[in-house]
Amino acid sequence: MATGKHTDRVHHVHGRLHGHPHAGLREWSEHGQPIVELTDVSSGYRQTLGIEHIDLKLWPAQFLAVVGPNGGGKTTLLRTILGHIRPREGRVEINAAGGSSPASMGYVPQLEQIDLTFPITVEEVVLLGLSRDRRWYRRTGAEERDRAHEIMQRLNLLELGQRQIRELSGGQQQAAFIARALLGEPELILLDEPTSGLDIRSRDEVVHFLHEINHSGVAILITSHDLNWVAAHLPWVVCLNQRVIAEGDPQEVFTTQVLGETYKGEMVVFQHGDMIMVGERPHSPNGR
Repeated sequence: MATGKHTDRVHHVHGRLHGHPHAGLREWSEHGQPIVELTDVSSGYRQTLGIEHIDLKLWPAQFLAVVGPNGGGKTTLLRTILGHIRPREGRVEINAAGGSSPASMGYVPQLEQIDLTFPITVEEVVLLGLSRDRRWYRRTGAEERDRAHEIMQRLNLLELGQRQIRELSGGQQQAAFIARALLGEPELILLDEPTSGLDIRSRDEVVHFLHEINHSGVAILITSHDLNWVAAHLPWVVCLNQRVIAEGDPQEVFTTQVLGETYKGEMVVFQHGDMIMVGERPHSPNGR
């Protein structure tokens, strides 16, 4: 939960995941040791802070989304957890499940940040996930290739292994980069806008892959702009605009008050049974 000096800004939802139609078969809980713990963390680039005074815990096998406006610090948060940015203030602790060493993490950047015109096959993309664990001059062994093929089979990529990555659909491309992250056997995968620019079918493919991975015990943190997609598919959400505004089940966190504070605009929330629909209230020409 988000705690600390800014608790008056946070909508608290305590306890386990329960009752959410898309919750994984393995529930996470606030017992034991978190994989990631941020304590009063402020971080950013040069003189600009992207996130301020963040208190946040990520638990083993948890599946959550971070939502917020452009410039609200979502990517800064991921890069701080990954160690790409050193916090200006506060502490970031990364713990393995047993607590004896830092947890292993995988990262999937936005597709827009990847040069998909580079001549590389799907299998070669996936095998790049080994690069951190071996010397650059060592050839891929049979056991490593078998493991890559097993992961590709899980993500419906094995028959596409010799295709150029640029020839795949957006959902298949995203699956290839998820497979690359999985090859390092991470306890936590961080994905930056994994459904950005994808059509409905590709988005459904991606969320199916992610739920399958999460059911195997891997914790997943994604960032997203699509509030309705998050409400429909994810069991936990963090609303971020430089600071944590709220966190919890989307059914309870996605309110006009919380989203208005997060996005600094008037938001409309409709509830229909178990479904939530979120939209921005349009402004009339006369400003009313």
